[in-house]
Order: sequence, then structure tokens, then C-alpha cells
Amino acid sequence: MDYRYLRWQVIDTPGILDHPLEQRNIIEMQAITALAHLHCCVLYFVDISEQCGYTIQQQVALFDSIKPLFSNKQLL
Repeated sequence: MDYRYLRWQVIDTPGILDHPLEQRNIIEMQAITALAHLHCCVLYFVDISEQCGYTIQQQVALFDSIKPLFSNKQLL
């Protein structure tokens, strides 16, 4: 997508909250790999209402499990 002549991409990674990184299937691992190869920043959203079906603690645990993939990227 382009906005004001800047190219950007949105990646949605559904299903990665369900289980640990070691137990993810090929599709989920492709989503994680795509995130790891981004060249700019990562925005991680937490649903503080917990209407997504996961507690804040579970959402933070997911972030902590994938955070090492973003060691060289700006996190917002």
C-alpha cells in the first residue's frame, strides 16, 4: 500500500496466540518469518478490553515470545 508516496505493509498474524513458538504449524511460522524480515518498525497492539478472547497477560506473553525476532527494529 502507498500513502503519501510511502510504501507500507500490514501483516496480520492470526492464530499465533494459541500455542508456543515450538508448536506452530508451517503457515504460522511463515507469518513469524515475515515479521522477522521486516525492514522498519513493528507495531504490536494489545486488546486491553480482552474482548479478543485472551487476557492481557497472554497477549504480553506472546509479545515476549516473539520480541527477540525484532532485536534490530524499532518497536512502537
